[in-house]
Amino acid sequence: MNEDNRPIDPLKIAEKLRAVRNFELPPLEEQIGAHPEFVEVLWFLQWVSMPENYAGGLRRFCEDFVNAKRGSLGPKALLAQLSERRFTVEAAKRLVREFPEVRQFDGINPPGWRELADGRFYDPEEVIAASADSLARNSSPEALHSAIVEAIRDILPHYLRALCERSEVLFANCITRTTSLTFAIEDRSAFSDGSHWVTPPALLPSICVDLVAWMRERELVTHKLVAETSVTKSVRKWVERSYSTGYPVWLSGSCRWGKTETARNLAEARPGIRRMVETPDDNSQVSLCRAIAKALGIPCKGAETALTLRDKIAQVLTEAKLQLLFDEAHFLWPANITSATRPQRLDLVRRLLIDQGIPAVFISTPQSYAQSRKNLVRRTGFSIGQFEGRLLNEKPIELPEEITVEEKIAVAAIHFPNVSDSYLEIVVRRVSVSLGSSIYALIAKLAKTAQIIAQEHGRQTMIAADILEAANEILPSTKPEAAKPPQASRTEATPRSRSAADLLSGTRVARQTVGNRIDSRERKTAPDREIAALT
Repeated sequence: MNEDNRPIDPLKIAEKLRAVRNFELPPLEEQIGAHPEFVEVLWFLQWVSMPENYAGGLRRFCEDFVNAKRGSLGPKALLAQLSERRFTVEAAKRLVREFPEVRQFDGINPPGWRELADGRFYDPEEVIAASADSLARNSSPEALHSAIVEAIRDILPHYLRALCERSEVLFANCITRTTSLTFAIEDRSAFSDGSHWVTPPALLPSICVDLVAWMRERELVTHKLVAETSVTKSVRKWVERSYSTGYPVWLSGSCRWGKTETARNLAEARPGIRRMVETPDDNSQVSLCRAIAKALGIPCKGAETALTLRDKIAQVLTEAKLQLLFDEAHFLWPANITSATRPQRLDLVRRLLIDQGIPAVFISTPQSYAQSRKNLVRRTGFSIGQFEGRLLNEKPIELPEEITVEEKIAVAAIHFPNVSDSYLEIVVRRVSVSLGSSIYALIAKLAKTAQIIAQEHGRQTMIAADILEAANEILPSTKPEAAKPPQASRTEATPRSRSAADLLSGTRVARQTVGNRIDSRERKTAPDREIAALT
């Protein structure tokens, strides 16, 4: 990998935050005290710097960020002039006062700066006037803005990497006025190309605040990728409860209703505070440590032992306090159990995370948890209270075992965008009778397959026939059992025993029902007829 775009080292972030905690970096301590969310910015940047999380790593992320924020980048005095073809002298003066680094861009060579550097020009107002005159004659607002955006695009990856890995680099939320520092970086040589140096605060006076706002917008967009269901709400509630209290929780629920998808979505939405761990399916402590290290972005070498990795993980988690979500958490229990077996993975999680106040969420199915727990206690006599007693709720929290039809349609709407409700009902009807897999997974597979089938038939948008063909190809042919007719109760009134009023009421209801059916048939649209014919 290009060294210029390597992933940010989480151990260096932890080292920087440790220095802040030990009062060794007063300016950073002051900034984090005023903006606690800046710590999340560091871990978010570390996450996006990993190509497996963000294709292209940190440099690509910076390009996307600059492109998204292009219209708001640069000095305010310049942004106010973007609609103008030329600078007025007064507007140029305001810009030079706000942004003296304007002299560093191509096409602008204010005559006063050279004299000032030689000590022959002492009046700052004369320098500003000369610079503004040169700016008004030699450049336009749009040309200057483009040059500044390109400079930001070039320097931003270097600055954000240094912000994460170097203790002397401050957050450029603004130029710090309350301390003796006037720039966000003490060592200017780190961002010099030999001819000039541009301070990040001058180019991006609110970059860290802008990053926080961008992260919050991204969080909202990411949450919309998972439908709101009773399972989603329950998982979100307990994940956030665990993070707020610092206590671990164990979530237990069926594999069909999206508990893992929701947890993965929560980690994806805010990687600056939580990460997803894929629990390996063996008894090895090394493999578990590798899985945790991978989630944290800690590089793992082939010869590293569990003890070495455990030490690195502890260094990061002590400072980051990142919440870990363990999928398939039943693999933490021992698989091959004898009377002398110790639950080494449970002990590792307890000592490394729970006893250190690191919030953790364990996700499994009821069957896997109950069976693993039973086998361990029965064969070893292990005092399970040592582990369960540390959970926020000492018993696994049971998630809802069913979601409504409306919630299933909401799930389908995410995977089948721009599709009518009638088509979504087909999807839900076919998926609901398929057993043995997650509703979320089945709908996602059905959507991809139906789109491919539509393309094979030369269509850009799918129709009901494509959905049904995909369902016949990939879904089990399980059909719901026919509903049995209700048995008449002995106490139920017979037609002869009903009163004339009851019979008249029933006749009216029957007529209304027939009328409604006729109106319904008349209101059917073309897609509805197609669906009716195919189903």
